[in-house]
Amino acid sequence: MNRIAVVTLALALIHGTVYAFDLNDCIINGMKGVSSDVAARQIRWACEQKDQEYKKQRTQQLLRDYGSPLDTEALKMEKNWAFDEIGFHSMEFINTTSDRTVTYVRLSVAPAPNSPPGAPCDPSKERIHAYTITLKPGARIKLIYPSSVEKGECISLKGALGRPTSWKDVSFFSSAKPADNDPLAGLD
Repeated sequence: MNRIAVVTLALALIHGTVYAFDLNDCIINGMKGVSSDVAARQIRWACEQKDQEYKKQRTQQLLRDYGSPLDTEALKMEKNWAFDEIGFHSMEFINTTSDRTVTYVRLSVAPAPNSPPGAPCDPSKERIHAYTITLKPGARIKLIYPSSVEKGECISLKGALGRPTSWKDVSFFSSAKPADNDPLAGLD
């Protein structure tokens, strides 16, 4: 790879990380040298406005990258959870759409209650796992998630994003582990 391409790639990566906005940092930096309550409220208001604008721009960029929200029926749960390896379980899903490639999935996992049978799961113990995938229409995928439960779990699809299917789409993985960082975290 030539030097210009390497420098361009490095600048693109830096640009994506340098401009992340943190509300608390904005307020703390804005408060330096401020002794008036009125000025402090104005700084807080300005930072909150900036935070909302950042979230709006970030959401728009992510929707361009991952597509638009899909109905939760777009992914059908094919079979119940399975024990894959120590500390991991999985669920198999199929993309039921005819014209959308699923690019992002958020899965909720909570331990199943011990008793009585059919009792609702405890939402306070829910864990959210995010997956960035390429799942063409009709394709299957096994979503693997960390688990220490042996009996079973309450699993639900919290959301999915997708875009129109392209001839360039290739389903790379028949299984996927959660992403290290949820690209949509904090934008709810």
